[in-house]
Amino acid sequence: MPNMMDTIDGNMMATGGTATIGPVVGAGYILGFDATDVSNNYARLHAGGNVLPIGISAGQSEMSAEGVALLTAGASVSYYPCAGLLYVRAKAGQTFTTGLPVYCGAGGLALDSADASGQQLGIYIGDGSHASTVLGDLVPVLCSGVGHI
Repeated sequence: MPNMMDTIDGNMMATGGTATIGPVVGAGYILGFDATDVSNNYARLHAGGNVLPIGISAGQSEMSAEGVALLTAGASVSYYPCAGLLYVRAKAGQTFTTGLPVYCGAGGLALDSADASGQQLGIYIGDGSHASTVLGDLVPVLCSGVGHI
C-alpha cells in the first residue's frame, strides 16, 4: 500500500506547447496520469475526459528557492490516492446531490452528474444538495478507486 503522501515526478506543462495546465496551486485538485501516451507520461492537473485520475493534490506543487512554481520536468506534487473520503475542488455552477456520481473535469476540478466528462471520481457524500457557486469550492467525495467509467 502506498504512503498517503507519496510524491510523484511530473511535468506540469501542457503537451507540445508552453500553455500550462499547472502548476497545482493548492490542495484538492484532481491529478491525472496518462500512461497510454509515452509523451504524456507524467502527472498533471486532470484535463477531463477519460484520463484516469491518480489522486487528489495534498498541496501546491514544488516551488524554487525563490518561491516560483517549477514548470520543468522533474517538478513534483504530493497527493492522496483516489480512495476513501477526499475533499475535491469543484468547478463553479455545479450542483452535487448525495449519492450521485462526481466526475473529473478540466483543470483538475470536479463536475456534477449533469456535466459528466467520462471518468467518474466517486460519489458525493455531503448533506442533501450542494450548489457550488464559487470556483474551487471543496466538496466531499467518496472515491472508489480508478478505472471505472
